[in-house]
Amino acid sequence: MFTVPLPRIGTDVAWRDAAKRLMGAGVPPKEILWDFAGTLTPLLDNATPLPEAKRRVQAPQSFLTLAQTVVWHRDDDRFTRLYAVLWRLRNETGLMNESEDADLIALRQLDDDVLRAQSRMRKSISFRDLRQGGARHSFAAWYAPAHHVVEPIAPYFAQRLPDLDWMIATPDVTAQFINGNLSFHPGQPKPDWPSNKTRIDEYFGDLFSPSGEIHAPRA
Repeated sequence: MFTVPLPRIGTDVAWRDAAKRLMGAGVPPKEILWDFAGTLTPLLDNATPLPEAKRRVQAPQSFLTLAQTVVWHRDDDRFTRLYAVLWRLRNETGLMNESEDADLIALRQLDDDVLRAQSRMRKSISFRDLRQGGARHSFAAWYAPAHHVVEPIAPYFAQRLPDLDWMIATPDVTAQFINGNLSFHPGQPKPDWPSNKTRIDEYFGDLFSPSGEIHAPRA
């Protein structure tokens, strides 16, 4: 049995790299435990190192795109479900075209859930101006997303607020954009920010328009 630790930050890359290595070594799904953010660590003895890949692994782009979204779901079995489909793709090359396959139906539902959570976050998040001095605005927001969507959606805000410093704090992950650099850090409880600070949409109005167009901030 192989136990695969997956970090809370960088989950997508960690899962993809581990799955590629396990598939290359011919390890079936039943011999893998996916340990997200140390959930299983207290219950396990020393983990067995991952085996070396013995062959090249390829997967259709449609699966890779699906996996890139599904890994951010909160479903405990998401990694197992993904690897099971990846395992099947070895011999079922047309699997991703099946519309009634039970495994794919489940994954596509998880995909829809995550995309819906991302859309809700884009529309609902409320920034506040915490600037205490100087000319550069410093905005912050606290949000509790339905799924682990902060990391995949943070570039959206970085693109639309390139000239501002900002932070999005959530219970799981905190995203910071300082001097044009995007970084991720552990989550935190809801901060006690002043309630009378100006909301970002009062400064920038239609910046986050439903059309997705980028609007320059107003001075």
